[in-house]
Amino acid sequence: MKKIVFVFVLGFFLVSCGGNEASNQGLEVVSTFPDGSVKVDQLIKMTDGEKVAYYKREYYEDGNLHKEGALKNNQMHGVWKSYYKNGLLWSEGEFDEGIRNGFANTFHGNGNRYYEGFYTNNVKDSIWRFWRQDGSFIKEIDYRKK
Repeated sequence: MKKIVFVFVLGFFLVSCGGNEASNQGLEVVSTFPDGSVKVDQLIKMTDGEKVAYYKREYYEDGNLHKEGALKNNQMHGVWKSYYKNGLLWSEGEFDEGIRNGFANTFHGNGNRYYEGFYTNNVKDSIWRFWRQDGSFIKEIDYRKK
């Protein structure tokens, strides 16, 4: 009996304290594949009476996640990740409202690192390192301004 009362009180507390925040957020399907399965969806919230997308996901036709990341002003923002069809991480990189700024890492299909480096305003701006699929190091290229 105590458990039932506790669950009821907890549920009442959550509903009464939640405000409208939960009703101002949701999941929106942006596009679908011909079979009706989700191709692109995004998380949205209402801000000043307008619908604002803050996170986007794209899928392969089999339903596996292809890429995902945060949005700001409807542009890629923060860390974005892409995945192979088997679910392994393909790449990850930082964006600042659609512009590559920050690290970039790409991986071979077996999970070993392929290359890494940094961008500044969409331009490679660091020492980039490259590896073979077996994990052995290949080379470095210096993209820093001299």
